[in-house]
Amino acid sequence: MIKKGVTIGPQDTDIKSTDKTDILEYNIEEIRGWIIYELNEIEEKINTIITRYFAPEKELEFRTIVLNSSIVSTGAKMKILRNIDTFDNKFISKIQTLVNTRNAFAHLPLTKSAKVNVKNNNGNLVWLLESVTSQLDI
Repeated sequence: MIKKGVTIGPQDTDIKSTDKTDILEYNIEEIRGWIIYELNEIEEKINTIITRYFAPEKELEFRTIVLNSSIVSTGAKMKILRNIDTFDNKFISKIQTLVNTRNAFAHLPLTKSAKVNVKNNNGNLVWLLESVTSQLDI
């Protein structure tokens, strides 16, 4: 019998937490996963900002239907933010750069398609997507 809606936590698996402390210790697959995870967290914060701005009567439905990422892309959410007067477009542009990096990691075969420069600048990670090659170019 298959159980539906079961959450598997760390106590239920053999997956161990990492002891790595510097980004340069991670392999490309680990970095790829980390970037995708972190950008999903940023997208959730964007969803919260948009939800608070519009203050919909049916907040849960607004978040799960209107802001559903399969209906409204992250790029479209960025356009919504650009049209909210209280947001600095320079900040939104920085987020867009992160979103582009996330998309390269999520949708392209990285070993042949993206070059990302990662620097540890006094504990702050600096990511620079240097180039992306389309799958057709490979």
